[in-house]
Amino acid sequence: MLKRLRPNGMEYKEFYVAQSTVLKGTGPVKFDYRDRHSSLADVDHTDKGLQA
Repeated sequence: MLKRLRPNGMEYKEFYVAQSTVLKGTGPVKFDYRDRHSSLADVDHTDKGLQA
């Protein structure tokens, strides 16, 4: 997992990126993906919208 910084980001200032070589679900929802990535960020949603 890599931590990435975006000091001038509109939606978030930092996020984490993870990569998988195999992502497979064998339960009721079946899927089989290879070489995928995803990102995760902590964001603050307010009544005035998304706050960076």
